[in-house]
Amino acid sequence: MKILITGGTGFIGRHLIEKLKEESHDITVYAIDPLEIEGIKVIIGDIRDNANLEEVFKKVQPELVFHLAAIVSYSAPKELMYSVNVEGTRNVVDKCLKYDSKIIFTSSVSVIGKFKGIANEETPCRPFTTYGKTKLEAEKIVLNAHKENGLPIAIIRPAPAYGEGSPQYRVLIPLIAKGKLPIIGSGETLTHQIYVRNLIDALLLLAYEKRAEGEIFIAADEETITLKELYFLILDYLGIKREVKHIPVFLAKFGVFLSEIKAKFTGEKPKMSKEFLETILTHRHYDISKIKSIGYKPKYTLREGMTRTIEWCKKEGLV
Repeated sequence: MKILITGGTGFIGRHLIEKLKEESHDITVYAIDPLEIEGIKVIIGDIRDNANLEEVFKKVQPELVFHLAAIVSYSAPKELMYSVNVEGTRNVVDKCLKYDSKIIFTSSVSVIGKFKGIANEETPCRPFTTYGKTKLEAEKIVLNAHKENGLPIAIIRPAPAYGEGSPQYRVLIPLIAKGKLPIIGSGETLTHQIYVRNLIDALLLLAYEKRAEGEIFIAADEETITLKELYFLILDYLGIKREVKHIPVFLAKFGVFLSEIKAKFTGEKPKMSKEFLETILTHRHYDISKIKSIGYKPKYTLREGMTRTIEWCKKEGLV
């Protein structure tokens, strides 16, 4: 197939390209950052640039579009996040309608927000971060194009992704290893993530499986883990004694308050935002039975995925 990937130079995009290359597709990447991969056409551009996007679709004539491009941030200006994540998505969807391209939209479990118990696709969405709010608005644009115009679509809500090249874990693992990243609160908060190779399998399933059309799917690993257990898993693998510092939640909130006050005077970004702190403290446990019903089966366990992530950090000289 002729495939277009928006935002293909990011963490998830690079793994997706690697997998698609094995299947001999004609792949074009449209992204804001350059990327050099043998056999892959890369066009530099912004999804907010409607004219440039039109030229790309006209040239590529994609049968399938993986829309990954987005700003994932807890501190970026709200106007910027809405312009990229919402209006940029609107531009991509409009082009998919014009050129009859199926779109696989990568949303996020952030659209759900806070909940009790285990969340599924029917759980009411109450996002509390700007990122989550923009992704929910983008979902509505994609769904509307399907319902009103018959655009072939599928939406995936992945749990936070980790794996080789993860921008988060390339920072977190070295800090944990050095004892410089304390746990906020008790560490009993449950977290649910997805290893990037499991995520790629889920994306391809939605692209190829007819039963996925017009639907929303949550994708995650089979297992959940508490923050404390996650720290211990990393320390155990590195052969480091299980010693983890804890910071009371009230003290962390006070620190965020001071950081934001300082930022107003200095113009610098606060070291930690309220949204980020709230995300850390939010319980995460997702029901993946819907996507499993159409054939998704995570090949890698959390331990296997995290081990590969730590190994990558070691090879990069980060730990």
